Amino acid sequence: MAKEIEARLKSLGIELPEGSLPAAAYANAVTVNGLMFGAVSVRDNLPIIVNSIFEVE
Repeated sequence: MAKEIEARLKSLGIELPEGSLPAAAYANAVTVNGLMFGAVSVRDNLPIIVNSIFEVE
């Protein structure tokens, strides 16, 4: 599918710039004062649970 998208963009005369490197290290979740915030589960490199709050003991 990616090749089809690239071919379509090329046929339309659209050229996308190269992506930049990440500006920082990113975490799926962070724990602050016993609470966990963020996307805590990942499947196929996509978050399953997003913007959730969990109590951590």
